[in-house]
Amino acid sequence: MPRRTAAALRLDADCRSRLRDHPRRPSRLTSRTRRQAARFETERGLHERRLEDAVHRWRAFTRRPGRTLYLPEPDLPGYDIWDDRSLIERAIGALDARAARELASVVRDVDAAFLARTLPDPYAPRAWPWWRRRCQELGDILDVPSQAHGRPAGP
Repeated sequence: MPRRTAAALRLDADCRSRLRDHPRRPSRLTSRTRRQAARFETERGLHERRLEDAVHRWRAFTRRPGRTLYLPEPDLPGYDIWDDRSLIERAIGALDARAARELASVVRDVDAAFLARTLPDPYAPRAWPWWRRRCQELGDILDVPSQAHGRPAGP
């Protein structure tokens, strides 16, 4: 097995120390996956525990009370739940297979709850990721005209 470079060892030590110094809510990820997540965040200049916070906010968003989820409007200024889901997806693609599988398994139930409480939006652009191509109610498709989606006016 090839030796690790000094830069890689320093990066791992930095990630471990950041994890120790930052007490938070209990994580659903193993320590190995948390180290890889910390490395992912460090390499991209993100804040500490940004990925775990994104998973927590995505879970909290899908656990809101009510039958349907009220989805945020795209491209509004301020916090956007879609940024969290995009970060999770980027991390799944960037982590090694074992850590990516673990992160995907943590998010799988949350995604299933999201899919169960939303409807597919036939007018959403195909270039959007699957979680952005959802709408909250049938009325969103039939009655609400939208210039951004090119939806027809209601019947």
